Amino acid sequence: VTGVQTCALPISIAALKPNATKFGRPVLLIHGDKHRLLIDKPLYQNRKLIYNATRLMVFGENEVQAVEVGVDPDREDVFSFRTLTVRENLATP
Repeated sequence: VTGVQTCALPISIAALKPNATKFGRPVLLIHGDKHRLLIDKPLYQNRKLIYNATRLMVFGENEVQAVEVGVDPDREDVFSFRTLTVRENLATP
């Protein structure tokens, strides 16, 4: 249908859940759905947390900033995150 926008995130998450579980190694989902910084483990399959799946929701258009992602395969928590502030992009009251 022309002109209709759909959000692909629910479709992507539905596909990601069984594959992340089967994969068994760290998985990082990065998206900008709500446009605020959030790092969590939101995925569940059969009421069990999919612990190896981590979500990074990045800043949005009203506060464009950056997030540096580190990957260290020798750590139990493989992913690390650090915000990089661009002062010119900070929201002003």
